[in-house]
Amino acid sequence: MTALLVLDVLIILGWAIFCVGMGYVIRTMPRAQATPSATSAAARVSVIIPAHNEEALLPKCLDSVRAQLRPVDELIVVDDESRDATARRAIERGARVIQAGTRPEGWGGKPWAAHVGANAASGDWLLFVDADAVLAPNCVGTGLAEAETHGADLLSFVPAWRCSTLLESLVQPIFFLVLYSMFDNRKLNDPSDPTATSWGGFLLFRRSSYEKLGGHTTVKNTVYEDLEIAQEVKRRGMKLRVLPAPELAETARPLTARRIWDDSCRAAFGVAQGNFLRPLLSAEALFVAFVGPYVLAPFGRVFLALAIAHYVLTLLVRFQFARGLGFDFRLAPLQPIGTLYLVVVMLWASLATLTGRAVIRRGTRQYKG
Repeated sequence: MTALLVLDVLIILGWAIFCVGMGYVIRTMPRAQATPSATSAAARVSVIIPAHNEEALLPKCLDSVRAQLRPVDELIVVDDESRDATARRAIERGARVIQAGTRPEGWGGKPWAAHVGANAASGDWLLFVDADAVLAPNCVGTGLAEAETHGADLLSFVPAWRCSTLLESLVQPIFFLVLYSMFDNRKLNDPSDPTATSWGGFLLFRRSSYEKLGGHTTVKNTVYEDLEIAQEVKRRGMKLRVLPAPELAETARPLTARRIWDDSCRAAFGVAQGNFLRPLLSAEALFVAFVGPYVLAPFGRVFLALAIAHYVLTLLVRFQFARGLGFDFRLAPLQPIGTLYLVVVMLWASLATLTGRAVIRRGTRQYKG
């Protein structure tokens, strides 16, 4: 019993430290503040949107791009073998539509579509945007100014995440809370630190840097292209800038239960990287950190008090993330349920990796995990 009490106290202390530390990090992390200059106004910007069966989301995305205060010079939608009205929706809103065509062997769908779009674009800057992104009117202008002011080769804005369904609101915030805790923005923006990631829904490249990097050919056979292209930028000694920008961009994609499971498994297989122990240990850590004190609560008043303290601290953390980074807070009191879902995903990823059945689904496509 003493060992369990010590473990419980350590969990609470960990959350207390995390709550204070993360609050400080959120308050002090760099934000997009630069204002457009004459140079940024003169530069040509090409927006490239890879789209596979995106007829529902694409119109809102395109409308937001066309409403930019700093107009974009070129708007390209790459129709990646869509079976719906993606191309027609894009044409209706004035985009230039390019067919991705058949992917060469060794290419993933999204990297190939982005590659095709980049080859067709003529801008000095290449902005890759996902179809589920909605940009505020000053987003492109601010992004361009930030990249020029700080000499960034790649700039990525991290959006506000909008949840549309009950299961999303339970699961997605927990996933992104864990993700944010793994990537310190100060390290991401430090050229001397190898830590790197980005949000694939808003990637702004200098064209010269993109070409020097080799573009999407460097990540052509991965389903984690946004993570790996950011890592490649830093490996090449180029400058990465990643900024939380919930006031400049948001993403909202109504997800089915199947899609949430597939996306969660994709992340879990990314954790595994071929080693079944990694997701297994991650499942254990998630359970202990988010659920452990509630399991111990029936063991006595002290354990109950610690469980209440844990509940308050985790809600404070979620509140900080909601206020500072645009997280969904609506179902925060139920976050242990969302955590249990992710624990099951991690356990499945461990088993699938061990048995060689790791498969990543992206829409109608499948890739080896």
